[in-house]
Amino acid sequence: MITQLAPLAPNLEATTELADSSPLLRDPDALRARFASDGCLLLRGLLPTAPIVAARNALLDLAREAGWVDPNSSNDCARASDRPAPDYRNEYLPVYHRMIRQPAFERSAEIPALVAAVALLCQGPVLIHRRRIARVIFPRAERDTTQPHQDWFYIRGAPETITAWMPTGDVPRSLGGLAVVPGSHRLGSLEHVPTTGAGGQGIPPERITGSWAGTDYKLGDVLLMHGLLIHGGLPNRSPDRLRISFDHRFQTNGSAIDPSSLVRHYQTPGTTEDSL
Repeated sequence: MITQLAPLAPNLEATTELADSSPLLRDPDALRARFASDGCLLLRGLLPTAPIVAARNALLDLAREAGWVDPNSSNDCARASDRPAPDYRNEYLPVYHRMIRQPAFERSAEIPALVAAVALLCQGPVLIHRRRIARVIFPRAERDTTQPHQDWFYIRGAPETITAWMPTGDVPRSLGGLAVVPGSHRLGSLEHVPTTGAGGQGIPPERITGSWAGTDYKLGDVLLMHGLLIHGGLPNRSPDRLRISFDHRFQTNGSAIDPSSLVRHYQTPGTTEDSL
């Protein structure tokens, strides 16, 4: 008999507000101290909006072509069509592989203000991972919500890898966004178990100590996270809107890296991109 997996944290909520760390960009020592303490930094308005919107539009063009977007909806709103959420392997992934090849999406990891902020934390030259991830979260599909996890479980290499999570539009709490447990990176690497959602692995809530923090995100915001920080997606409880966000990862150039971070998402190291 096949056991149906269930979400580990189906009712996850952020009970505290993330502080804006952007004023600390003028004081790199204080910025690094907060990152060392919290394992995360919310930088309000750091990113120029034009390249983010260009990348969002490129992805939405493909989503619209696939029938995921209401034909009467603008890209700013991105209302989902009335079709069921696509089957992940057979319907979502073929479109996703095209999405992550869009030049505008790839360039969103290389925005100078973003790279400069990461360089302040790394205190040296920065390597941008080739594996760059886009996430399209559908309404009314709570089983697809990313469960609590640590990125290092998937990334390997240097635990100090930094993830930059960026919304591609305003993300009020009704759209969910990302929640984190500040300071949880100091717990070290935790065991993950099979679950639903992106990645298919997560940390059971009873093993997590600390309070969940989140916010209403705005276009231009970015959230930087230590590779061992516990975080997860909040469910998209809007009635009809898609939530689109990007995950880009960085590390100090020369530190340990897993070969999977040097190729596109879902590409097996040593294979050609045409095999995707």
